[in-house]
Amino acid sequence: MNKLMFDSGLKSQVMSFPEAVRAHLDGVKKGMTAPLFPSDDLLAGIKRIYITGCGDCNAAYVALVPLMRLMLGSSCRVYADLPVNMSRYVSLEIEESSLDKYENCLMIVLSVGGSPARLVETVLRAKRRGMHTMAVTNTPDSPVGRAADYILHVNNPPFPFMSPGCRDYLGTMLGTLLSAARISDLRGGKGGCHASCVEKAVLSLADSYGEILSAMDDFIFDFALSVKDCVTSVECVADGYGLASALFFPAKIIETSGRFGSFTDSISFRSTSLHFSEPEKILTLIYGCLGGSNRESIAASVHMAVKAGRPVLFIADAPAREFGITDDVACFVIPKAPDEYPMLGTFFDHLPGDLLAAYLCSFWGENYFRNDGTVTAWSAPALIPPKASKIVIVEDGVC
Repeated sequence: MNKLMFDSGLKSQVMSFPEAVRAHLDGVKKGMTAPLFPSDDLLAGIKRIYITGCGDCNAAYVALVPLMRLMLGSSCRVYADLPVNMSRYVSLEIEESSLDKYENCLMIVLSVGGSPARLVETVLRAKRRGMHTMAVTNTPDSPVGRAADYILHVNNPPFPFMSPGCRDYLGTMLGTLLSAARISDLRGGKGGCHASCVEKAVLSLADSYGEILSAMDDFIFDFALSVKDCVTSVECVADGYGLASALFFPAKIIETSGRFGSFTDSISFRSTSLHFSEPEKILTLIYGCLGGSNRESIAASVHMAVKAGRPVLFIADAPAREFGITDDVACFVIPKAPDEYPMLGTFFDHLPGDLLAAYLCSFWGENYFRNDGTVTAWSAPALIPPKASKIVIVEDGVC
């Protein structure tokens, strides 16, 4: 079968990803010099950062929070949660009784398009508390951008195919990362010189992925071809910050082909997901990091998935045998993230899954977002989640 027959927009994003990193970095740095980006004096005084987002940005902050905590150390606390929890429930009250006032807090909302109403609500509620707010977005003139005090315009480089999101996810990640690195450097954060160090680390990792792109494309194409007729749904398994990419893969499956997708951690997988019926129809992608403390749990998950009859793809920074995996399982080895910033691996390790989603969509004869001209959940007005809704903050006790 001719692989070229199955080129697609998402595949094009994946194949351009490593070389796009430099353009994305330039765009972010341009945004950080713009007048609407917070001043160094303001950033130097930040003691707490809250992060939230919608869609793929949920995955972004899962990866970003541990990385930011590593860079900032005790000089600045970092929290993240879903928008509704962040704005309405406990997240903003974590240290309300402490001596730190809300004027030393920065709420960062992540949104490429800047339209989700829930993020506008989060910004407005944060401002009512006296917090600084910043939108990390590619659309400054949007509801979220207009609501925020400050904007980091990530200036994503133009590309013919931007949906489903893959390249724009990178812009959001890099924008938040470099903002945190700036704060770390200004505050003399743990280690120091993070802005230049993380940029070099990202570029080095991008170059490493550039070297394996062709091999990755061949491998994923053959794997997708081998499972296309037997699988009907997917599940992704990872732990810790790896959950970011575990979330990202099923999201791409849903967006491309509309098939069912889910994600979970290795413990929950072995205690719950493993008992799903018709295991032979559930494609299971499992992430492994050789330097992680969960190697035994991941190896056990691979073994049990294989024994249950699930088709398994193991994506890791070392061969399966180095994890103690003895089962005959499809394994693709990705570049190892730098020891000083292991979480940076999540900026790239979703690429094999993105490529797999693109090929399966083509093999299954589906259309991205099921956009075949008929009314679907993506296009029916009654089913589309509120985005540009007007947000009114109702005071406590007022109906």
